[in-house]
Amino acid sequence: MEAIRFGYFESLELSQVVDLEDWSGFTLKLRLQPSAATESPRVWLEFHEVQELRIGPLQGLCFYCVEVRSAAAMQLEGRNYYVVENDHNALSFYCRDFLEIVENP
Repeated sequence: MEAIRFGYFESLELSQVVDLEDWSGFTLKLRLQPSAATESPRVWLEFHEVQELRIGPLQGLCFYCVEVRSAAAMQLEGRNYYVVENDHNALSFYCRDFLEIVENP
């Protein structure tokens, strides 16, 4: 995915399974779109086992550039990716893995 193509946050959802036997950490879902047009395609990014989540100021209809970087060289358990939005300091976190789902209207 080209992160620069989808930069408007439509939704941000943080969840977890509340069951001691099935708990696998936090899941963060970002739904992004490329423009303010309602008929534009969207992309869901779903991040698993989110750690060290930091959410900064969200400024409304700003274009956010979300980067997903490999963190494998750091050799930290469960932290395979580092996700950051640097232009507006909107968010940052580590995660185990992620999915990308493109949704056409």
